[in-house]
Amino acid sequence: MSPKDSQRKRAFTLVELLLVLLIAGMFFGLILPQGVRYYERYRGALEAEKLLLFLSEKRREAFLAGRDFEVYSENGTLYLSDRSSYFPKEGSIELKRNFYFLATGTTDGGEVKYHYKGYTYVIEIEAPLAEFRMRIE
Repeated sequence: MSPKDSQRKRAFTLVELLLVLLIAGMFFGLILPQGVRYYERYRGALEAEKLLLFLSEKRREAFLAGRDFEVYSENGTLYLSDRSSYFPKEGSIELKRNFYFLATGTTDGGEVKYHYKGYTYVIEIEAPLAEFRMRIE
């Protein structure tokens, strides 16, 4: 075998390279959209958890301050009667109805929906002891 023949056998042919590119393209074409959807769902859940922590903190603050806080929403932003607000970076917030965190550490209960890129995260605040639950619709 001449040195020229051994060099030819070590290299990939154009067909082999194109086949690898085709397989890689199909792989990324199928996997990448799923990955983006999972990432968007994760980002939405992360923001919904921040909202849940904000609400939990405000419930505690109402108890410690000995004041009732009304929770309401306008134009996709969550507001409390103590003039604090929660404005998500992306998405919007809606309430079924206004509810209260009472000075006694209890609540009349409510439901907060956070909408983010096609996903809806629901935070349920159960009366009377303000137990928080989050789910995705």
